[in-house]
Amino acid sequence: MEKLKVFEHGLAIAGMTREAVWKELELLLRHPQLVLAGCDEARVSEAAGPDGTLWLSRTKRFGDVEVEDRVLLQAPDRVEIHVSESENWPRSWLTILLASEGDTVRLTFSYEQENPRPMENPAFEKLRNEAYRNKDETLVQLIRQRAAS
Repeated sequence: MEKLKVFEHGLAIAGMTREAVWKELELLLRHPQLVLAGCDEARVSEAAGPDGTLWLSRTKRFGDVEVEDRVLLQAPDRVEIHVSESENWPRSWLTILLASEGDTVRLTFSYEQENPRPMENPAFEKLRNEAYRNKDETLVQLIRQRAAS
């Protein structure tokens, strides 16, 4: 298995602690339909790994398409989302790292895929990366809004 990074970027949230950002991030990971455009429904279950780590198993429905993933929560600074391979999508991973920098929390989003192949049309890669960035910006906006209410 070859696992290669296909996109990475960072976003910052000012005026919040890492623990406060983590609390909101975890809640949104448990309710992906609040973040993911087109997600009609989500089923989420929780299990502890043999080492005591917390895993979420999620099935998200987008119309007729279901996407399954598992989320490893490593409080208060790391999330790994393991997306299962499907007919239309390769096995992939998203790692979110949280780091405190003064009164700002920096979130780094790293996307990886198994055996990524070059896109036939480079515009698709650009669109995919823009979609990743937009989704992550929506996530950060929701964290800010929820923390402010």
